[in-house]
Amino acid sequence: MPQKCQRCGCFQAVINLGMGKTGTSSLGAYMTDLGYVGCPGDLEMISNATRRGDPPLSDVLKQCTNPLLITELAGVYWPHQSFLFQSTHLHALVQNAPPRTLFVHTVRSPAAWVASVRAWNTLEQRLRQR
Repeated sequence: MPQKCQRCGCFQAVINLGMGKTGTSSLGAYMTDLGYVGCPGDLEMISNATRRGDPPLSDVLKQCTNPLLITELAGVYWPHQSFLFQSTHLHALVQNAPPRTLFVHTVRSPAAWVASVRAWNTLEQRLRQR
């Protein structure tokens, strides 16, 4: 468990359901400071599991460090990505998450989100092509 678990409830996992540009990086930095560990390749593992028909978190839970931190479940930013697991697989994510999982939903006002998307490289252009 995280060293500072009195501040975070000693969760086995923290999974953010919010879209990118809603504070996902800030949440990740905060939770990492509390001792949670991100899992490189988590979105790819979730994608592979869902393609096989397995629970979305099955590979991540086998291969990644506990306490787990997943700061984003969407892959819509690059041409080869097109998934929103928090929308398409929410029930399976909740059903198969570790017993003490904190689900966070970061949000941002629509105007602030649009301004952030416009300021982030070519993200607006890529999202318009979807």
